[in-house]
Amino acid sequence: EDGREVTQCFWWKVPSRNSKLLVIATTISDESPASVEIWDIGSLGSNSKIYEFTMKNTANGNRIDFVRGMASIELNHESENGTKLLSILFAGTSTGHVLGISADEMGFFEHATVVKELRSPITSLASDIKQSPTIVACDEDGNCIVWEFFHEYKDFLQKKTLYATRLPNRRDFYTTCVLRGSVVVTGHRSGLLSFHQVEDEGVFAEVVASTASITSLAVMPTADCVVAGGEDCRASMFEFPRPAWRMTAKDRKASALFYSLCVNSKITGCTFVNLKDEKSLNF
Repeated sequence: EDGREVTQCFWWKVPSRNSKLLVIATTISDESPASVEIWDIGSLGSNSKIYEFTMKNTANGNRIDFVRGMASIELNHESENGTKLLSILFAGTSTGHVLGISADEMGFFEHATVVKELRSPITSLASDIKQSPTIVACDEDGNCIVWEFFHEYKDFLQKKTLYATRLPNRRDFYTTCVLRGSVVVTGHRSGLLSFHQVEDEGVFAEVVASTASITSLAVMPTADCVVAGGEDCRASMFEFPRPAWRMTAKDRKASALFYSLCVNSKITGCTFVNLKDEKSLNF
């Protein structure tokens, strides 16, 4: 209604609610700033939007034109009143800043942190599918970085950088990313798929997954498999390769293409469903 466009939707699980919340990221408009809106779709009605975080200008005056990229983690926070579970939503912005919004067991939302290491528009954020307190972030300048978050006693949210790399060709930046344990998978604007080993700080394999930009990735929680969707209307499912320097010649394994299909329009998103039914795995 106010001219803003939706850039992304995200399901967020918070400690105080049985059902997940719908998070909507938006662009700026002539009437309203870019924002993160949190909706309880279990109460469909006029009061279903329960929280909105509006994006103000950064400290140096840069305007935030859009929010893009969202991920969440869970942390135990120890204080004088005991230990409480926090769920933290991260949202990327056009300035490269990554904002954190926390939700506690009582249902309170508050601004938790701002990560300012990146300076170009965020293209993608992803949390670890294995549920560790880490996220991966990519931007339009070709950066890919992995942060681990933690709470020290009576302290604010802290982080440390586990992995950071940058593409030499800025025109071929990372468009999307996923994280599974110590492996980051990134999709390129060129259609390339890269596998990064966080512990060894390097790319250990690359696969051409698309003839155009990769728009979306989904990693399987129960196996080392990833689906890549692209602007060339193709979705392909790959098995993770095995890092050559960690394996004997007998155990080394290249990435295997399990399945590929082509549709009549660009693919904008993909995910795995029916994971409990091994005979009916769809994406």
